[in-house]
Amino acid sequence: MKHIGPVVADREGLRVIDCKECGWCHLEVLPDSDDVLMRYYTCLYYKKEDGCFDKERMEHSRNLWDTAYSYQMELLGNSPLIIDWGAGAGWFLQWLIDTKKPCECIGIEPSDVARSYLKDIGYNRPPWIVKNYNHMPLLMPANHRASLVFEHILDPVSMLNQMKVRLYRKILIIVPNEMNIAQRYFQRDNAWWVSKLHLNYWTPQGLRNLARKANMKVVYETSTFPMEFFLAFSHFGKDYRTDDNWGKKCHEFRLHFEKRVGRIAFDLYHLLYSKWKIGRELMFVLESI
Repeated sequence: MKHIGPVVADREGLRVIDCKECGWCHLEVLPDSDDVLMRYYTCLYYKKEDGCFDKERMEHSRNLWDTAYSYQMELLGNSPLIIDWGAGAGWFLQWLIDTKKPCECIGIEPSDVARSYLKDIGYNRPPWIVKNYNHMPLLMPANHRASLVFEHILDPVSMLNQMKVRLYRKILIIVPNEMNIAQRYFQRDNAWWVSKLHLNYWTPQGLRNLARKANMKVVYETSTFPMEFFLAFSHFGKDYRTDDNWGKKCHEFRLHFEKRVGRIAFDLYHLLYSKWKIGRELMFVLESI
């Protein structure tokens, strides 16, 4: 396939094109296969992100993700089985177990470090997480959740087709919402969100085109907290793109806001998305046609 389209962003030699052949934005130069990226995530990523699981453990011990996870389950609907693609350490799956949701759950995660974390710290009921799709046992059809996965996938249509093989009803896709008007306002000459680890750069129309190519339909679309709002403080030296400490505080504010406000927070996000298509992540629910 020949990837052709105008350049819509670039950073340090990485150029993002709006590919007319694919129907979504991606890096102009794509790898030949997923192997290089998968080796990075399997062997190096979580070592470089040392301490990220401990931070997540603290957040979950304080129930800061409960509102977001409850909303995601509302979007997914009832299913005898939930498969979480890119499960990380398994916090979403552990939340399903701890809250006694009436479904079975399984995760798919390529990183050995991530898969073993909960067991290593002594959780008595670590969620069942396998290395890849081929290692998954034959189970009943499932609703699927893929949070922050599709930006890394070389062939997202094939991945959607893999999910459809065991589809009960719905697939929830969560990806960064790139090139929205809030991000573009603060971008200027700094496309900070372009990374060699992100092959695809999703917009609402790009996700709709992906669904169409996989013979699926979008039944609901919304977004999450618009983190770009915090960039308004950059004039006062507060910029989460360059200040990790400030970035952590912004992230914590978002979680505390959702815990305090509850479900209404996601109604607010949906209003902002419906009006201006802003929000840090897109959340799309797909069903087979």
